[in-house]
Amino acid sequence: MVFNHQVGVETAYTLRLQDGEEFSVSIANTCPQKFAYEVRGIRREAPQPTPRSEIRSLPPLSTKNINVVHSDSYGGYVVVISVANEEVACATGNGGPLESKTFIIFTPEPPDWNVSMSGGFTISGLIDPVYAIKPHPTTPGDKQLVEHIDRRDSANLGLAAFVNTYHERVPWIGPSFGLGVRGTNETEYYVGGGVRLSDKTTINFGAVFGPVAQLPATVSLGETVNDENVLTTLPTRIERSWFIGFSYSFIAVGTRIQQPFAGSGGGGS
Repeated sequence: MVFNHQVGVETAYTLRLQDGEEFSVSIANTCPQKFAYEVRGIRREAPQPTPRSEIRSLPPLSTKNINVVHSDSYGGYVVVISVANEEVACATGNGGPLESKTFIIFTPEPPDWNVSMSGGFTISGLIDPVYAIKPHPTTPGDKQLVEHIDRRDSANLGLAAFVNTYHERVPWIGPSFGLGVRGTNETEYYVGGGVRLSDKTTINFGAVFGPVAQLPATVSLGETVNDENVLTTLPTRIERSWFIGFSYSFIAVGTRIQQPFAGSGGGGS
């Protein structure tokens, strides 16, 4: 091989040689009067064969179980796998060598009940009857109290505010309670359930309780009426009926976001 002393760089060369074979190193563009030249061998370390008994004794891969008693003060755990003894070798098979690794286990707080406020409109069967005073069909000059069933509304429309509750395990349905008014400024009370279409929109349904107009105790349908002002101010009674409502949530009282860790203070193993 030839090495140019003047322009050559320190590097390494490869020669394929047999035991006892002679080789020559030529150093070009050098100054023998100034430099000394020496070739020193680098002792090759002979590989030590591993006894077969030692190969068979390599510990195989297995499962390590670590039991931990959870504390609510922790929002998670860090699991660290590190080398404890460099002298131990393991039979890893075809999966590659084992290395130090770390992973995290999050433990959020158990699910809880949440509450949200929603408002919207309702449709119910809580309807006021329609009464009228008409000429008596058989007695000329007299008037009769009748009910106009055909003029009665088929449904009642109103506005209501709902309190929707739900559990985080089943967040799409839960009980609901509401308070509303209808066209005559009568207060209505709603009890039932709600199906949450999203975090904001809910379909409410159940029973509604509210005042419904009724005839005074002194008169009844079909009888002759002498006082035409009998229908001016009608008493009411509390009735129950069905309702369905569509509401939009504008206040979320509870929170569904859990912090991954309980806090900055505290610790332990």
